[in-house]
Amino acid sequence: MDVGTTAYLRQAGCRRVDHLTLGELGIHGNGHLMMIERNNDAVLDVITDWLSKS
Repeated sequence: MDVGTTAYLRQAGCRRVDHLTLGELGIHGNGHLMMIERNNDAVLDVITDWLSKS
C-alpha cells in the first residue's frame, strides 16, 4: 500500500491503518509481487508479525 492509499483510508474513517515500509524494516528490492521475490521469507515474517500484533 502506498502513502496516498494510506492517507485516503485514514481520511475515509478506517479505524486502523498501518503503513509498513519494507525498506525501513531492512528489506530491499521488492516490487508489487512481494511473495514471488527471492526474499519472500523475510516479507512473510514481517506480515505474520504484523498480523499477530493486530
